[in-house]
Amino acid sequence: MPALTAPATGASGFIGTWIVGDLLKRGFSVRASVRSESKGKHLLGLFSSYADKLTLTIVPDMEAVCLHFTVLMYSTYLIPRLTHSMRQ
Repeated sequence: MPALTAPATGASGFIGTWIVGDLLKRGFSVRASVRSESKGKHLLGLFSSYADKLTLTIVPDMEAVCLHFTVLMYSTYLIPRLTHSMRQ
């Protein structure tokens, strides 16, 4: 069975680094977002033994990502369920 992938925002921060490490040690693959390439390189260096399970995404503006995620969540999850429950 393939490993589950966990998303991690703020992965290069103090708490985020601990969370990423814990997820990797538990066997998860981690897709981590960082604000810059240098922070990503630092994170990859910390977890070099898990290089095959750690994927980075550089996101310099987290506000734009949060807005996109909110719109995506409403359009793909909440709206279909609300309209379905209203039909019943």
